[in-house]
Amino acid sequence: MKLSSHTQKQLIDSNIDSIVVTNHNCNIEYANKATIKLYGYSLDELTGKNISVFNVSGKEESSEAWDILERTGEWAGEALRQKKDGSIFYASLSLFTIFDERGEIIGFVSNTKDITQTISITNALVQKQYQLKSIVDNTVDVIVSIDKDLNIVEFNKVLAGHVKTGFSHELKKGDPLLEYIDPSKHDKLKKIYTKVFTGERVFDIEIFKSRDGSSIYFESSYNPIFDENNIVNGISIFSKDISNRVKSEQALKKAYDEKEILLAEIHHRIKNNLAIISSVLQLQEININNEEAIKCLRESRMRIKSAALLHEMLYQKNSLDKLYVKQYLYKMFEDINNSIGSKNHKLNIQGDDVSLFMHNAIPVGLLFNELFTNSVKHGFKGITQGEIDITVKNKDKYTQFEITENEGVFPDEIDIEDAHSTGLLLIKYFTEQLNGNVKLLKTPKTKYILSLDLT
Repeated sequence: MKLSSHTQKQLIDSNIDSIVVTNHNCNIEYANKATIKLYGYSLDELTGKNISVFNVSGKEESSEAWDILERTGEWAGEALRQKKDGSIFYASLSLFTIFDERGEIIGFVSNTKDITQTISITNALVQKQYQLKSIVDNTVDVIVSIDKDLNIVEFNKVLAGHVKTGFSHELKKGDPLLEYIDPSKHDKLKKIYTKVFTGERVFDIEIFKSRDGSSIYFESSYNPIFDENNIVNGISIFSKDISNRVKSEQALKKAYDEKEILLAEIHHRIKNNLAIISSVLQLQEININNEEAIKCLRESRMRIKSAALLHEMLYQKNSLDKLYVKQYLYKMFEDINNSIGSKNHKLNIQGDDVSLFMHNAIPVGLLFNELFTNSVKHGFKGITQGEIDITVKNKDKYTQFEITENEGVFPDEIDIEDAHSTGLLLIKYFTEQLNGNVKLLKTPKTKYILSLDLT
């Protein structure tokens, strides 16, 4: 068969796809420029060759295409083709039968397009989609997406398993999501969905009941899905079963509460035991006549009472391992003042807030017990209205206390560094125990400067 029109030949040559014309024996009579470029043959090399020249060497071609072509006059599909250099590519192939005016077959036309790149991209997308589905299905979290009608679009195996276990039902795309959720949760969830459809992201903790009546806790995030026009057309939901975490937290809280109760009971019993010891010492005071012994017993009782006060305050507070310095010192001064001083003496504390912990509270309490006792008993001797001013400053690792007596004079002959009285010795001892130091200024007013490590 010969081409009858120069115009037809131009149209065929200008086509970007490969077009090959054969006679009724499938021998090539013409191939356009795209064919020459695609396969690497010259027109002379192809002319007269059977169209099977493009078949893959050693691969038997299916006769199905030619059977269909014979019945219908046309066929379209995909096939592997081979170039002159032996390289193979994926082709989109169309075959047409050419008839003469009598309806007799006089030839065939093939239209071929290289779709190797398209196939590669499609295969890559399919592979990525498979990998993504594997990731989604292998996660332990529930993953599901819904449309604007709240029907399921996609879901993973975890959700399908929950539905199978809880409802004995095979989950399908298009199922209403709320059909598998407790009706008492519907109103709350619909409010969440409404928010998400406005573009908002929502997080929530949900509690569901299992068949055995136990609670199942889910931590869920609801995320808007946007279309190409940036309009929300669905919701993706990720729900993590946090039941084990919640149970662990509840167990920890229970253990903590039990520990708090136990510590409170310990503080209470220590306070009571110290009170008993103090009472025994007080009975001894009553039954002896030696003033020096009475004085020693009374001072010992005050020291015991300062320790008992600590446990009493810890027992009464919410925190069982720390308390604030200011509250502790005010109460201690009040007890000492009522016992051995004048009720008109005052304590003023200003400055930074400082907390005492169990490991340093006892030495701090005994240290200030000695300071307050010295002030009330000696510094304010013969004075009805004495005042002690304390300024508290946090300085890096150390806490500084400046304790100033507004009345009385500290004896010049007493040196705190070379003191022999029990009170001053205890002040030095407890200061050293707290990795600190103490300075005593005697003029113009008696002032102690303490630097203590309360960490």
